[in-house]
Amino acid sequence: MRKKRTSFVSILLIIIISFCGGYFFNNYINSGSLTFEQTRALNQAAKIINDAAINEQDGDYTVDFALKGMAASLNDPYAYYFTADELKEYNNSVSGVVEGGIGVQIVMEGNECRIVDVYSGLTAKSAGIKVNDVIIKVDNEAVADLSLEEISSKVKGEEGTSVKITVLRDNKELTFNVQRSNGQRQMTEYSMIENTKILYVKIISFRGNAAEYFKKAIEFGEENQYESILVDIRDNGGGELSVFASIADVLLPEAEIFYAMDRHGNKNNVITSDAEYINKPICVLVNASSASASEAFAGSLRDVVNAKIVGTKTFGKGIMQTSYSLTNGGVFKLTTGKYYLPSGQCIHEKGIEPDYNVELSEELSQKYWLRNMENDLQFKKAVKLLTN
Repeated sequence: MRKKRTSFVSILLIIIISFCGGYFFNNYINSGSLTFEQTRALNQAAKIINDAAINEQDGDYTVDFALKGMAASLNDPYAYYFTADELKEYNNSVSGVVEGGIGVQIVMEGNECRIVDVYSGLTAKSAGIKVNDVIIKVDNEAVADLSLEEISSKVKGEEGTSVKITVLRDNKELTFNVQRSNGQRQMTEYSMIENTKILYVKIISFRGNAAEYFKKAIEFGEENQYESILVDIRDNGGGELSVFASIADVLLPEAEIFYAMDRHGNKNNVITSDAEYINKPICVLVNASSASASEAFAGSLRDVVNAKIVGTKTFGKGIMQTSYSLTNGGVFKLTTGKYYLPSGQCIHEKGIEPDYNVELSEELSQKYWLRNMENDLQFKKAVKLLTN
């Protein structure tokens, strides 16, 4: 009797498993994922590697490379797979997060290590280090024969410790004791242009705290009775739609300012602004390195409030990427649609032509840290438009 009962239960389990397996397998096949044969081939390859490879393999490492290969196989230059660690490093980098640093960007020019950016809100700026300073020593050690990576490694360290930076400025040696810190750079910088009522706003990237500091810029302008705005998005490669939307909403009246279209013709990611906005003349500075969200921003301002665009033609990236989280902690990013301006224009591979085309010298175009109020013809043209 017990054998018959056991047999009956076993048969029942087999029926249930077969039914469920068939159900989930059918859903799996029709989900647009890998086929059963493709999955089996991948598992076979993984087993061969595990059993026969001369060196023991890390399964996660192998999967990461497989996912990177999937991204690379697409006809999409913006597709990428990030591991969890890579994702954190990437997000920190593009959002201006600094860990154990002093808040500077350095480049090698010949044998010179030049500081080309000093981040607002971090310790190097408050210590007195300036753009165009040339680092000659770190903790009294000469750096002339070191690589960029070696110098950067010496400057960085544990949060709260200090590093001695010796620079050459106007042929004079200056030494600064700078505390290493964790923090985030100010992604929007602002000031009043001297002898004018123009609020100058530089948006580094549409990421991180850019929207927060843009709103502070407007408050600063109000305190100083500003009458117009000059927004500089040159060399701004874009960023996040949510940050773009928050900033555009401050400047634009009620309108549809952005939408995307997927490959099926579905309209999505529609961004609108509300009725409250800053009703003041606006000029926008752009160049060939203004891309993606920067182009959407400039185009929306021109279409909706007739902002004047000054500079050179923008990059022409009118497509958007979406990031999808995976169960292993990684993220798969790929292009999911083309975006359109309020006028209905898609500027992908076309760019935005400025209302006033103003060229800079090749050196000033490539080396933004050399621009100033005297040699920056694009800046001077925008100021002239806003003061006339």
